This record gives sequence, C-alpha cells and structure tokens, in this order.
Amino acid sequence: KKAAKHKLKNPKTSPELVNFNCENGWLREIYNAAITNRLNSNFGHHQKVISTAAVVLDTMPETKEWIDWVMKSGGMTSNYLQVTGGNVNAQLMNIVDRDGHGNESAPAYNAGWVTSILLVADVLKGYDKYAAANLYDHPKVQRMAFSMLELTCATKYTPNIGDSGYFGKSFLPASVSDLILLWAGGIHDENIAKQIYYLSGNRLDNVHTDIFTREPEKIQREIQDIITRSGADITLDSNNLTGYGLGILRDGLNIKSSPTQSKNTQRDIWMYYGYNGGHGHFDKLNIGIHAYGLDFTPDLGNPLQKTIEPNNQQWVRQPLAHNTVLVNQGLKTPSDIRYDRTQNITKMATPIHFDDSGSVKVMDVDSPETYDATKNGAFRRTI
Repeated sequence: KKAAKHKLKNPKTSPELVNFNCENGWLREIYNAAITNRLNSNFGHHQKVISTAAVVLDTMPETKEWIDWVMKSGGMTSNYLQVTGGNVNAQLMNIVDRDGHGNESAPAYNAGWVTSILLVADVLKGYDKYAAANLYDHPKVQRMAFSMLELTCATKYTPNIGDSGYFGKSFLPASVSDLILLWAGGIHDENIAKQIYYLSGNRLDNVHTDIFTREPEKIQREIQDIITRSGADITLDSNNLTGYGLGILRDGLNIKSSPTQSKNTQRDIWMYYGYNGGHGHFDKLNIGIHAYGLDFTPDLGNPLQKTIEPNNQQWVRQPLAHNTVLVNQGLKTPSDIRYDRTQNITKMATPIHFDDSGSVKVMDVDSPETYDATKNGAFRRTI
C-alpha cells in the first residue's frame, strides 16, 4: 500500500519484488556506500556490515567480490571520495605482531583489536560458499585469540601498561563475549574456558553462544567438564612476548584443599620493553610484581583525563611514576620539553636473555635508544 501511495517504481506486490527491493535497495547500497566512503567507521565495524551484506546477498560472484574487497589492502583515496579496500589482510599481516597484539601499548586498547576482528570473523564463519574467508583459520587471528590471556598474572591481574587498568585494581582486558566467539569459532583451549568461567563470576548459567547455534548451551557442559577435570585456575608458564615487548616470569600454584580453603603461592615478575608511544607511557623497562593474590607494585595505569592536563603529562605518563629510571633528566630539545617528553618514542627493545628452566629465573633486556644519553652505551635491566 505504501509503495502505491508514494508511487514507487517497485510496487512490492509479490515476494519476488520485496526480495528485489531488499537486494537492490539495501544490500547493494551498503556495498556502494562503503566503496564511496559514505559508510565508514573504526576498523572492524564497517567491514562487518559489508561482510554481513555479502553473506545475506548470497549471490556469486558478487558475494565473493564484496568479501574480497573487505580483505583487500587499501584505504581512502586522497580526495576522500573512494575506499579501495577493507584492509583486513594488511592489518593482520603488517600491523598485528607475532604475539597477536595491535600497535597499541595498552592491553585494554589491544583488546579492542580482538573485538574488531571478531566482528568480521563471526559473520564469515561457516559460510560454505567461500570457505577461504574463514578468519578463524588465519594464523594471526589464532594468535590474537590468546593475546590477552597470555598477559594474565596470578589469575586475576594484567600489567597496567600505558592507558590500561587502574591503580591497585585487578583487571583482565578480555571480554566474555569475545572469548565465547572464539570458542564458537573452534578455538578450544582450557585456559580460555577457565577465563570465561572466572569472568562470569565462577558460574556458567548465563554462558551461551548465539541463537543461531544448534546447541547454544553446549558450551556450558564443555567448560564444566574442563573445570571438573583440571580445576578453575588458569595455569600459564613464563613467557617472553618479543613481538609485543613483555616478559613474565611465573611460579607457584593456587591449591584448594577444600571448597573454602586454599593456598595461593602464585607469583610473577614482569618487565615491559615494547612501544612507548600512542596510549603508552614513558615506561621502558618498567617492572611489576604480583604475589599471593596482591599487586605489590601497582602502576597508575589510566590517567584521570587523557588530555594535556598536568597530572597526565607531567606525572602519570612519566618514568618517575613507574618502576623504571630517568636518565639525565630525559630529553632536552625544545619540542620534547613542550610535550613533556622524557623518553624517545621507540618500538621494541632488545631481549638479551630469558630463562625459566630451573630454580633461578632470569630476564635481561637492553634499550639504549630510549634516551639520548644512552644511545652509544646501554640502558639495560636484568631481573
């Protein structure tokens, strides 16, 4: 009736004509809007919309062409009138590091990268007409699946690196929804199951996959089997993430002698030597310690305001607010003083030694490029 009232070209008087309107008035317009830069957002969001439209259209070769565009390297042209590709493959290959982290220092921001890529992966999972588009088979996505988990210290902590976490407060950046998507995508791991359980308040009654899954509550039985068999505590060995720039030496266990009593000897010491720009702080070779359920060296983490206000620029971001050292009062060029910059913005330091093979554990990192005064010498820390 509305089609007739408004004298539309398509009267929509049959299922075929309604379908024609959906495909041409909605789905194809989504793709046209994307390639002409009328549909754009943070990474992952518009790529998800286009992937969804492609799968719903389900028409070859168009669907394949749209998915290929999502994966294709590209970006906005200089006049902002076109977008040459969704850039998913390039983002995964060239920016996500070998440990599965984005180009942020702060774990909370890198967790957002996981969420973004899962938006696309979840749509393309199981689309059998283009099986090669399943991102869960991509090695970098598989590394991203464990990127936040591998930062876990003493079950409930993550190092407050850069603009991440809050002073003295336990914090895990992974979200339950992301972990459930990974599980539904076929990435089954005991520690992922245990983190879902922990983040769900040590209960599973609200844990389920989406309504399009054949058995949405099957995940509850799968995780409960793991908890019954090996306990609820996440067990991680020491690890040196040389792509991200973090070494963690771990030891100890959380042994439950009864439902109400346990002996927690979990402890770790970590050292950050990665990127100190962006949402990072001037904290190269910063260290932290967790033991017996406590954070013994709590980092300030997130500033009160992420602006140029003095508390952030002159204290929270500076070496003296971290467990590291300031060399010769930092940098002294006019531009550095203006922006309160005390360290050179650098990527990865050089890990010299990392050993967890016996009763004595050690890690050793050198980062001479951090300060002008150490460029021809050493800025090195051994733990």
